[in-house]
Amino acid sequence: MLIASIYQWNETARAKERFKEILERYGELGEGPGVVAHYVFADGTGGIIITDGADPEFAYKTGLALGEFLDVDTRVVLPLDEALPIAMSYAGS
Repeated sequence: MLIASIYQWNETARAKERFKEILERYGELGEGPGVVAHYVFADGTGGIIITDGADPEFAYKTGLALGEFLDVDTRVVLPLDEALPIAMSYAGS
């Protein structure tokens, strides 16, 4: 199961000293298990992480360590080649 987590930094994270703290906390956590891709938005407002499989324990650790700085929207996603046949069947094609 692929999961897309889109995160945005909130105002608390904007100060330079807070951002340094975020980098230290992220360094302690490391990249989570099952990460397929991790992209950051070029404007510095956040990013997107694609993982293969859910790891609730790591998600909880991340939430505790970085939650005060982030707003996160998490979605289960399907590759188009898997979703299209389902959509076509639903549409009666």
